[in-house]
Amino acid sequence: MITRHVVRPCRQLHLTVGCRPLSTQEKPSIFRRIKGDVDDAESRGILPSFGPKPTLANWVATSTFQLLYFYATGIFEVIRRRTKLSKTPTTRREWRMLRTQDRDMSKIAPFCVLLLDPIILPFVVLLPPSFLPSTIILPGQLRRQREAHIQSVREALPELRKAHELLERLKIQPFADEDEVEDEDSVESVKVDDEEDFWFHRSCRLAICRLYGLPAFHSIPVPPLGIESHMEFIQEDDAWLVKDGLDGLGPDEVREAVNERGLCLVSEAEAAPLLRWWLDHVARGSHDQRLKAALTFSVIYKRTQDGDQ
Repeated sequence: MITRHVVRPCRQLHLTVGCRPLSTQEKPSIFRRIKGDVDDAESRGILPSFGPKPTLANWVATSTFQLLYFYATGIFEVIRRRTKLSKTPTTRREWRMLRTQDRDMSKIAPFCVLLLDPIILPFVVLLPPSFLPSTIILPGQLRRQREAHIQSVREALPELRKAHELLERLKIQPFADEDEVEDEDSVESVKVDDEEDFWFHRSCRLAICRLYGLPAFHSIPVPPLGIESHMEFIQEDDAWLVKDGLDGLGPDEVREAVNERGLCLVSEAEAAPLLRWWLDHVARGSHDQRLKAALTFSVIYKRTQDGDQ
């Protein structure tokens, strides 16, 4: 008698919560994220090193003291440089530093309250950089912010495509002043209302906030004043870049510039050429041209990566 053994492949068991499968590669825990940022900053020399940390209690105590020293030094630096900065900037770096200084001064008072409770200091590492003065931001926080910005734009691509198609179909200028005298022969100056108004669609406003890395509350007014304020900042920054040129910019400054202009999907190698193209073709244009260029790039660049073109 011949016995046959049939080996059947085991079915893979998918654990689910609701309708979503549990990923085997979960996000690192809060402790691991804090530890990773602190260790990375210590290896770069940003945080002072106090030797090995053999136990968890020793690590918590040492890291708390490191962060307390780092945060206190950063706050004093903001106060100290207030008297050193020139009120009449002559370069883009000086102009941006003045703008950063004004924002930092408004964030010092709320942050000083956190220093009164050293227990919560390690958790400050988890805060977005926009909530903190520029002198107390760790590299890990900036890296997470950039990764989150890129991921947010990728998730918003369907809405960005709709916004781009709506802008092309309506042939309007979203930032045009309603009080301006409109030319009857110009199709691009036509303003529309209700469902055909570009800013009427909340999904468009939210997608554009994601494109520029702005908080969602900037999309609340119609027209959104937060987005318009950001466009005014980009216009002034473009003027400084045209004046100073790109030769003195480092890789981080180039990446920051393209991100601020809604071009965060670009690769590192293409960031500088893209910024140069922006200065040649868009920098002297209007807010509407800047918005259209950013939307067009986001849609086309993604399609090129996916092989659609």
